[in-house]
Amino acid sequence: MKRTLITLICLVSLLAFAAFDFDGAFPKDIATGGSNMVLFEPEAFFQNTGMLSFIEEPQVQFSTARLYDVPELETVSFLFIKPAGPITLGFGFTSMGSSLYKEQQLQIGGALKVGKNFSFGTKVKYLSVVIDEIGSASEWALDLGIVYFVNYDLSIGIRLKNVSMPYIGQEYMPRDVSAGINYKIFKNLEAYFNAVYYISPSFLKMTYGLGSLTDEQEQEITDNIWDAVLYDQYLENFGAEKEREIECHGGIVYRIFDHINLMGGLKRVYSGRISYACGFELFGPGLSFSYAYDVHPELGGTHYFSFKIGERPVLKKLSVINGRIDINEASAEELSAIPGIGLKTAQNIVEYREKIGGFTSIGQLVNVTRIGEKTVEKIRPYVCLQGSADDEPVETKKAPTTRSGTGTPAGKNMDGLLVDINKASKSELMALPRVGEKTAENIINYRKQAGGFKTVEDIMNVTRIGEKTFENLKPYITVTPYDPAVDGGEGGE
Repeated sequence: MKRTLITLICLVSLLAFAAFDFDGAFPKDIATGGSNMVLFEPEAFFQNTGMLSFIEEPQVQFSTARLYDVPELETVSFLFIKPAGPITLGFGFTSMGSSLYKEQQLQIGGALKVGKNFSFGTKVKYLSVVIDEIGSASEWALDLGIVYFVNYDLSIGIRLKNVSMPYIGQEYMPRDVSAGINYKIFKNLEAYFNAVYYISPSFLKMTYGLGSLTDEQEQEITDNIWDAVLYDQYLENFGAEKEREIECHGGIVYRIFDHINLMGGLKRVYSGRISYACGFELFGPGLSFSYAYDVHPELGGTHYFSFKIGERPVLKKLSVINGRIDINEASAEELSAIPGIGLKTAQNIVEYREKIGGFTSIGQLVNVTRIGEKTVEKIRPYVCLQGSADDEPVETKKAPTTRSGTGTPAGKNMDGLLVDINKASKSELMALPRVGEKTAENIINYRKQAGGFKTVEDIMNVTRIGEKTFENLKPYITVTPYDPAVDGGEGGE
């Protein structure tokens, strides 16, 4: 028996729980500490298949790693995701090892979205292992996964791994129940956490290592182990039944600029040991590259590399959050379920939303035909805008009027009235599509410094307003001669 094979057997028996504990060489999963139950990426297929239904574009991904810098533990993973009507399908393959010791997994599965917030997924796995001079074995296995989006900031995932109790050679494959959360701390920072509870056939214990060896193989290993401490640990662990502690995994992803993610994570594994990892992701139109470095407490570090082809998944905002309907996402049918809103009014809301490019505040509903201030106040408990804490009184969001004293409306409503950007207050400017508080302040500061806008096109000189934003604003704005007195007593308001 070769010395390298002996080393591999010892590594598996001493430092790994069982065969097929390793689910793929995907950097984002690794860099976030394996906290992957609600990871919104294609590689989630290898962890929680339930995430697949939230990926709506085809994806192809290839990853590679050399575990612990051991040539005989070269690992490659391939993944293909394809939406197919109401179901999203996934195909994955992972190979770890060499001719001395090799594990391979072939996985096929799919996920179905139930409503807007819930998804269920399942996959079938074909597991095979080949050990030089010992033999080979294979088995089928089944995984289940679910994902529930509580709201735009919080999601929950649960996975049941190897529920079919696969048995290879003389060993049951590890089964576990994993539960995790993903929480958006703020716009560019997300945190992940999950816990893994292992279930053995006896529901208490499970055997370490690869199963029993022949007496001849045992003797050859004993004769070739060159380190006394390693030998003592081998005798203590190989074939022993031990309780597997709950594993805890945590990680964060921080986006900088528009095309870079920085990642870091920790995991508490067996016997209280801590493993840590970090990495980054670079992504652009249709292509991304990711890297991770993982440090094992005994075995050292591993580098992971991955290339992905396909449009980056974008999580569509949910139309129903905590029982409230997002007026920027809901269909006319969903809006008509709001008390006091009929189908015709719901259609008016959708038409107005499309015309202005989306609501920036709930109060803008007063600009919709058939909806007044009282109606907005009545339906406010039933509606929301994701990513917005819109608690302003409706009065600050209704169609604004000029401050010239003439009573001529400055805001645009469904009757075609326009916002005079040389006279409108901050709250009036914020009634415009895609204009928030900061942009409204920028508009006011610019007109003070420039002595007013000469043409509507001048608004593109304002910070945060480019050509695309201007095209959205153009139908709703106008310019009249600027009077400095308009801003003299406002203080930006």
